[in-house]
Amino acid sequence: MHSSVFTEDDLNNRNKNKRLENEANLFAGAFLLPKEEFSRDVYSHSLEHFINLKKKWKVSIGAMIKRCEVLGILSENQIKYLTDQINYRGFRKKEPLDDIISIELPLIHRQSINMLLEKNICTTYELLDDLAINSNDIERFCYLEKGTLDTYIGEPQLVEIIDFATKEKKFI
Repeated sequence: MHSSVFTEDDLNNRNKNKRLENEANLFAGAFLLPKEEFSRDVYSHSLEHFINLKKKWKVSIGAMIKRCEVLGILSENQIKYLTDQINYRGFRKKEPLDDIISIELPLIHRQSINMLLEKNICTTYELLDDLAINSNDIERFCYLEKGTLDTYIGEPQLVEIIDFATKEKKFI
């Protein structure tokens, strides 16, 4: 998002990098915890309430508290109290429900690739050529079943790919 504003040197600058990270966190907070909907759910400053909110919003308690701070939903004292409780209970490293709430897997990429191949919109070779990524990496990133891209449809072609593990370009 900042490629036109910041240079490579800017990324190595501690102050500018901190600013970038802060902007990314603000964006993530707004995206994951929309102001109006999230604000309606915050009616207590107890840690137990935030544990219950975590069930609904599937976002860390720390992130919700930070969002409350940014939105001005809770007072400075309430934020401090919650932060102290998190530290006291050791929730900085592991929060309640971390073992229960499963990580949601993005499905749109998997569905898109399967549709492209099933409807013969493109061949596996064309897909690999367009993406220029190792088939194992695509399967892993898109949560495809292992071996999905091993079945080649259409005429074999020379395809240049990049292997993320080795950073090598190679042809298959």
